[in-house]
Amino acid sequence: MTDKATGATSEVEARSTTMKALARYNLREARVAEAPGGGTTTAGNASQLSDGAAAVVMMDADLAAQRGLPILGYWRGFTLGSVHPEEMSIAITPAIRKLMQKNAVNAGDVDLWELHEAYAVTTLYNQRELDTPWERTNVNGGAIALGHPYGMSGIRYLGSTLLELGRRDAKRAVVGVCTAGGMATAALLEH
Repeated sequence: MTDKATGATSEVEARSTTMKALARYNLREARVAEAPGGGTTTAGNASQLSDGAAAVVMMDADLAAQRGLPILGYWRGFTLGSVHPEEMSIAITPAIRKLMQKNAVNAGDVDLWELHEAYAVTTLYNQRELDTPWERTNVNGGAIALGHPYGMSGIRYLGSTLLELGRRDAKRAVVGVCTAGGMATAALLEH
């Protein structure tokens, strides 16, 4: 995609997707896919495919300290959840509920929530089911705004959430990411 004003190129269409632009959006012409129940997927409510790369180094905290490496946070727990494959995006909710029960964490104990946003409805559904507060959910935008590089999005969620915990001097975050086949993962992070 080329920005007509600056000539800059980007594969991430959402950079030029503003509220003003969406207000002019002709949904009838912009349909990407139509669901049997009447729902419509468009560039305005779906993440775009994009390139990306990420790496994570997980190690013992004492060893990191010995080597003078910065510690961004702590991995406190991980669970999987699943639903019928055609309902893949909603598996985040059972994965997070299982994670919280397993780790004896209440919603009020969570400072930040990062819910995978392959589609706007994914976040809206899981946010409603989990009753996560707007002001603490996807605080820097999700995949619609930032892109969705397959195979890297989960790591991006972990990294950006750990950085945000540090920036806010907050303690705990929950990250939920849906995957193919009706599965989802959830992680409990601490700063």
